[in-house]
Amino acid sequence: MNRLHPQLLSTLLLAGVGFLTMAGAGKTENRVQVTKLRCEYLINPLGIDVTCPRLSWILAGDRRGEKQTAFQILVSSSRKNLADGNGDLWDSGKIDNDNSIQVIYRGKPLTSMTPCYWKVRIWDTKGNPSPWSEPAMWSMGLLHPSDWKAEWIGPESEDREKIGQVNNGFHSQWEDSPDQTKWLAIDLGKSYRITKIKLFPARPFEPVQRFSRPPDPR
Repeated sequence: MNRLHPQLLSTLLLAGVGFLTMAGAGKTENRVQVTKLRCEYLINPLGIDVTCPRLSWILAGDRRGEKQTAFQILVSSSRKNLADGNGDLWDSGKIDNDNSIQVIYRGKPLTSMTPCYWKVRIWDTKGNPSPWSEPAMWSMGLLHPSDWKAEWIGPESEDREKIGQVNNGFHSQWEDSPDQTKWLAIDLGKSYRITKIKLFPARPFEPVQRFSRPPDPR
């Protein structure tokens, strides 16, 4: 029976170990990811009026039994600050808590029209931090009546006086049936930022009731 020379056998064993090491080098441990960031249950909401909004996220990973043991939230006033890791509105620091829903914002007081950019990372069951989540955002609406600077858009004052109309905007024409679709096109002459549109079911100044009330079945 042929026997391998001891030196040749050692060389083959070392080569096999090296091959296994190289094969395993390409594998990385599956790490938990923080995904689907929500503010007040919405994706990137605009113009919210909650000054301490609730933040939520979802964990994604392939490791069975994985869970969050701590988290950190950064909230910044600009995308650049967030990318630089500067939570100038709120840096929660590491908070030992497994909660990932309805986490209340506890940073600097938020004012009207403030943009807020945020991201989250968590610590897993082994105490390892996850990568930061993809950035998300929300913006604050107008929080106080004094913040509203807009005026009603409507006919000129002399036209309103002719028809006895109060200053409550433009109106579509009447239809005999309430399920008819009506369009109203308005040329404002230049670009404006419109932050609110209020719809009325009927003309408030119209003295005639167009649709009669159904007869009383009694």
